[in-house]
Amino acid sequence: MRFPAALYRGCLLFLVLPVAVFGIDQVVMKNGDRYSGRIESIEGGKLRFTAEYAGSLNLPWDAVSDIVSGDTFVLRTQLGGIESATAERLLALREQIIWVRNSVEQDRVLRTMELANAPVWAGFGDVGLSLARGNADTSTLSSALSATRSTPRNKIGLTASSLYSRAVRDGERLTSANLRRGGFRWDRNFGPRAFSFVSGDLEHNPIQNLRLRSVIGVGLGRHLIRNQRHTFDLFGGGTYNREDFTTADLRTSGEGLFSEASTHKIGNTFQLTQRFIFFPNFTQRGEYRMTFDGSAITAIRRWLSWQVTVGNRYISNPPLGALPNDLLLTTGFRVTFGPKQ
Repeated sequence: MRFPAALYRGCLLFLVLPVAVFGIDQVVMKNGDRYSGRIESIEGGKLRFTAEYAGSLNLPWDAVSDIVSGDTFVLRTQLGGIESATAERLLALREQIIWVRNSVEQDRVLRTMELANAPVWAGFGDVGLSLARGNADTSTLSSALSATRSTPRNKIGLTASSLYSRAVRDGERLTSANLRRGGFRWDRNFGPRAFSFVSGDLEHNPIQNLRLRSVIGVGLGRHLIRNQRHTFDLFGGGTYNREDFTTADLRTSGEGLFSEASTHKIGNTFQLTQRFIFFPNFTQRGEYRMTFDGSAITAIRRWLSWQVTVGNRYISNPPLGALPNDLLLTTGFRVTFGPKQ
């Protein structure tokens, strides 16, 4: 007995209409069983299916004879490609499929991956303390904080440091150091080696009669060496420098910026870092500034190290009564946080 064509089309429409209108998927097994619900994913030879009444099911993928769905799936095949496909396409690629996800499951996986790979802050905090009691009463406290947040395209860095030293002799109190510095820098890579940067730095040093030095800089750089053990960067640009001294008029100037920086990991526990910057003054020809910072770090634990840091600041035209050079040597514990950079 032959079914009339109109009756056959009507039955097919009756079966497919709920799928199209209500988003209900149907899975037909080779033994004739039928399930209605939602196809979640296919992986490891199992079709994960949320049935309307039976809940979550893991159906053997090779035992499925037919599927009906209005959803568009994302799949990966043994050829390595990721593509979108309809339900009919899934059956045609049955032997090549590595995994399949519906649109909702794919969005969930992508969000999970984004959270897992989201950049987080990482860096370190240093602290050092020295005390002397006897013929001289001295106290010195140093601290530093550095934090970076990196992505393949951008890197944001924040730094802060302070040094305070006090001595008491014959009842007279003398402050020999009261230095505070802070800064930020934003690097943006626009190639495997080239990058641009914007930076800002603040410095307060009453011993040098400096109320506040504020510097804004921009420039370009290049990663000459960049591997797991060693890095070496060259960069240059220009800065705007504003200096407020207690013993001199406010000074503003345009400066050049020429710098190099490197890191070197020696073995699994020792690391050297250094950065040198030269600032020729374009407003007052012949004047210049130089800065140098270097550290030697020895790891004690994954999160704990011992550091020795040297910092030098030189200004060719100090205000009256101040020396041109400030050399600082600090040492103490370093506590790291976040993933390794």
